[in-house]
Amino acid sequence: MQPAPLTIAQQRDYVRRLAEGWKAASDGQIAAARARTDEEKWTFADCLLSDRPQLRKGPSEISGLVEQQRLFMKLRRG
Repeated sequence: MQPAPLTIAQQRDYVRRLAEGWKAASDGQIAAARARTDEEKWTFADCLLSDRPQLRKGPSEISGLVEQQRLFMKLRRG
């Protein structure tokens, strides 16, 4: 038996909690970046500015809606 589809309210709640989580993670990263020494900051900046293949990832071949639908299907399956 398949679980019931997520309601619009459940999807909105999930997206809201996801956004809150991203903000909390971002705030944590900002605090960690501010706590770095000057040498660590320069090393990190050098890594970002160098030619790293993982940073040059192009746009996805699938649409955001399809990615969102796949995410919600994974959540339904638990």
